[in-house]
Amino acid sequence: VFNGYSGHIDFKCIFKDTKKFDRVLNALEINDEKLTLNTISWHIDENIVEQIKESLKDDSLKYSIKRALQLEKSLQSYKCTPKKIKFESIRAIAPYRGTAVASSSIKSESVAPIKEERKITLNVEYLFECIK
Repeated sequence: VFNGYSGHIDFKCIFKDTKKFDRVLNALEINDEKLTLNTISWHIDENIVEQIKESLKDDSLKYSIKRALQLEKSLQSYKCTPKKIKFESIRAIAPYRGTAVASSSIKSESVAPIKEERKITLNVEYLFECIK
């Protein structure tokens, strides 16, 4: 008994406009068939990620000065300065995107990736010198 056809087509698509993504899904003309979309995720431009990382470093440097002043106040007769600041690691954590299944009964907008927060963390080691 003939059941139909089965196959796999793998290709990478990058869209900067979700309307174009929707047009591609609609162009596939899904008629009571299933389309599996793997790992649909948002892409953040690497330049923007680098700007955020630099901003985190700047904030860390500003914090070191603020913390040195706090140490001076608590130690009273000591002069405190940041002696060494070491940026341990910067990690960009992207949310996991699972598999989405589209059929003719599901609109393409429902399988579009959901915007989620992407966390960028910075670990910093501070060494302060406090002299009387």
